[in-house]
Amino acid sequence: MPIHKASHVVVPPGKGNVSKIISICACAARYSLLGNDFLSVTLSKKIDQYDSWTQPLQAAVQLILAFPDGEKPTVGSLISFIKTKPFKIQTQSIKLSDKLSRGGDCSVKPLQLAEKSDVDIPKVKELLKSTLLQLLDTIGISWEESIEGQKSLDSWFS
Repeated sequence: MPIHKASHVVVPPGKGNVSKIISICACAARYSLLGNDFLSVTLSKKIDQYDSWTQPLQAAVQLILAFPDGEKPTVGSLISFIKTKPFKIQTQSIKLSDKLSRGGDCSVKPLQLAEKSDVDIPKVKELLKSTLLQLLDTIGISWEESIEGQKSLDSWFS
């Protein structure tokens, strides 16, 4: 029988245990226990071909600024980043699309640069919840009842 792990806790698979796994993840997010590899995206274009200030572009530009002599992220590069509290960076030294401004408001940091204090825990929880709500809805599990433990009065009589 396969085993699913969530936050170092072993839970057997099955619809009834999905709630347990998600509760563990939600609790981990609440207490900043999530591992650092939260979001990873492959760049689909060259840095100067992005017309909007996407989160993967924000992270790639920060890597270039932090490690100017390092390998530059390009098409196919895997960029791992985490949601952070908002901050600004200056991008004058990097060739970007003319459609982008030279100062960027950032909402993510690449994992190589992120500190625990940078992480926007409410945003991470919101992202986790919105993703899981879609999954749970398709398999008939209520977030409020199963995950947050809030039982409605009607559920006691059904």
